[in-house]
Amino acid sequence: MRPSAEIDEQYLFYSLFTDEFMNSMEALQKGARYPAVTDAEVRAQRLRYPPRPEQRRIVTLLDEAFADIATAKANAEKNLQNARELFEAQLTSIFGTAHKDWIDATIDQHIRFIDYRGKTPVKISKGLRLITAKNVKMGFLQTQPEEFVAPESYNSWMTRGIPKQGDVLFTTEAPLANVAQLDTDEKVVFAQHHAVRPAKA
Repeated sequence: MRPSAEIDEQYLFYSLFTDEFMNSMEALQKGARYPAVTDAEVRAQRLRYPPRPEQRRIVTLLDEAFADIATAKANAEKNLQNARELFEAQLTSIFGTAHKDWIDATIDQHIRFIDYRGKTPVKISKGLRLITAKNVKMGFLQTQPEEFVAPESYNSWMTRGIPKQGDVLFTTEAPLANVAQLDTDEKVVFAQHHAVRPAKA
């Protein structure tokens, strides 16, 4: 889009961020596989604008707000990086050092594996929450993609082991070696990843 002399380019840019414009585009989109709007529909949208001096004043305010957001984001990312480095240093300090009173064993000796790799259940729009490798991120479970399985299929499906809160989940395929903990005691269904817990549990 290239505005006429009456409209400042930055003002046009910011005006397309508004909820009003975005909601209008969302309401107009058509197509199940590739939702889209037509050029004519975009051209027909209403654009309200003040005189150019006022446009520039608004742009200056929004530029400052965006700059503040960028600074806050950079600081947050720096703080996150510092926290991550501290965490990794602690991990190395604790687990990278040989302790004479620690027992050396294989994981298989003390861990119970619940393996649901290679299994994909039939999904429905509502039901029991399905957790797959796509939900397992490094250090946490994300809700997206949000998928469900029929409650009546739970017993016939979950034959390899019933998950419980605190189980450690990890992926053995792409995304490889993501680790998280099951953070709920609600009934959930597993597919496409490992879960482990101490063998005595």
